Amino acid sequence: MFIRTHRVMSDVVHVAANFSFMGSLSPGIARDRKSVQKSSSRVLPPNNRPGLAKTRSKESIPPVPSMGQPKISQRLNPKTVGPMGKEDHHKTIFSEVYSKGGIPCRLNHGSVKHSLTWIQAPAGLDYDPLYLTFLEGLRETEHPYTFIVREGLTALMDADGAKAKLMPLMPRMVSTLRKGLASHNKNTVLATLKVLAHLSRTLGPAMNSILGPLLPPVAAQVMKTDWEWRQTVLETLKTIEVHLGETALKLIKSKVPTYTSASGI
Repeated sequence: MFIRTHRVMSDVVHVAANFSFMGSLSPGIARDRKSVQKSSSRVLPPNNRPGLAKTRSKESIPPVPSMGQPKISQRLNPKTVGPMGKEDHHKTIFSEVYSKGGIPCRLNHGSVKHSLTWIQAPAGLDYDPLYLTFLEGLRETEHPYTFIVREGLTALMDADGAKAKLMPLMPRMVSTLRKGLASHNKNTVLATLKVLAHLSRTLGPAMNSILGPLLPPVAAQVMKTDWEWRQTVLETLKTIEVHLGETALKLIKSKVPTYTSASGI
């Protein structure tokens, strides 16, 4: 009886010990279970999301500057035309012919001032159509064409034998000269007025045959409100009158009634 009771008590103690050991393990198991639940419900940061990897890499690329915005160097240095480079557009036939090597002179970039170098002296050149091409260039507005045209025209009109070469071209000059005189660009008008004055010195009274059609756009310039500009135009008319004579005076008076003759009439 005592032995059986002792054995039963021993079994109870053993079962209690096992139960106590299992109870001590349960908190750890519960914690592990909670940690698993948390890890399964945790939201991954954007960098670790597989589906957003490509999007994130694109956003990290810095934006490319717009090609339409001018560079600082372009703002500080005004654009000039490179006649030796490719030009997609030409304002007049002069720049097109010049860029193809069809004008027998080239610009010399001097340290102090520019000049022209002629492949052949102007006196030995054929003015048809060279002179007419230069006249078309009066409407150019970009460097170096503006300089080449004005210096080139002066050289052609001052060359020996220029009058004989220019007289047959006079009827074909009228349309081009009128375009220059009617331009909205003040520098173009001024350059054309200077050519008119120079032509009057070179051609003399022979120029009266084309003077009539040239005077209306000149008269329109006289009507401008700028006093200094009006004086510049009137000085051109006086130069024409002096070299073309009485016939020119009558033509000028018919188009510009307020004109006062160089002789004071």
